[in-house]
Amino acid sequence: MKKLLLLIVCMLPVLSFAQNDFSTDSSDQNAAQILVTNGCVTLVPSSYDFGNQPVYFASNPKAFYLVNDCTVNLRLSNITAQGTAFTQTNHIGGTKTPCNVGIPITPGEFCEIDVVFDPHTVESFSNNLVIMYYKDNNPQLMQMSAGLSGTGIHDVTFKPASCDFGIVPIDSAAYCTVTITNQEPQELTIDRCHVSPDPPFSQQTSCPMSLKQNGKKDDSVDITLEFSPGAKGLFTGQFAVTTDSPEPNPYIVPLTGFGIPVCQPPLCCNGSGPGCPPFN
Repeated sequence: MKKLLLLIVCMLPVLSFAQNDFSTDSSDQNAAQILVTNGCVTLVPSSYDFGNQPVYFASNPKAFYLVNDCTVNLRLSNITAQGTAFTQTNHIGGTKTPCNVGIPITPGEFCEIDVVFDPHTVESFSNNLVIMYYKDNNPQLMQMSAGLSGTGIHDVTFKPASCDFGIVPIDSAAYCTVTITNQEPQELTIDRCHVSPDPPFSQQTSCPMSLKQNGKKDDSVDITLEFSPGAKGLFTGQFAVTTDSPEPNPYIVPLTGFGIPVCQPPLCCNGSGPGCPPFN
């Protein structure tokens, strides 16, 4: 394992930043430069992107390794995964050496730090894993850091996110198919699907009682919605879906459509004429 880590370390670019080039600000968007090697001390990997993660569900942990190729012990003074969406835990690495504050990392050894991404809002996050340490017989505090990133997404997603049925003659119909996908790592219960107002909007396909966990067969469903205006004018509505997700819901898909009279010139015909919106 140590040989593999050292091979990875040798492949990493050497970055030379001064100590005051770094920020330990704890905001969720941190543009501080990253230092992944500092002489004989290396942090592997240099960064990690957790990708998309449904809110209120923690990711699997990602391991980072702090490698000591110095001739003296390292001692950690602080380990921080910055921001509200990232947390870190310390684990065992090398010859059973705990990666904990104050415990020495002996020459040639390494310790493991696991980071978890657990977003509670739908947005992108970018921050750092920051490690403060010093060497035996040298009180100067040193810093290492690695980039952390990830995006919080809704536990349930809809494609498209809205339906515009366009211009539809009175008593005719237009359709929109919405794909509901479960992004959670567990089965999702659908408590209710509801279209309003009905008419002119309606739901042609019923919702299932549940969707399988993300990545499995039947983790999504296609729902067909209809717009059939009974009068002239602009209509707005919504398709609401209530689930057992920990994220506040129902989820809302906005609906819009425009009703026009049956085409009789000089009314709106094929999208042109004095009867077409916007009216002349």
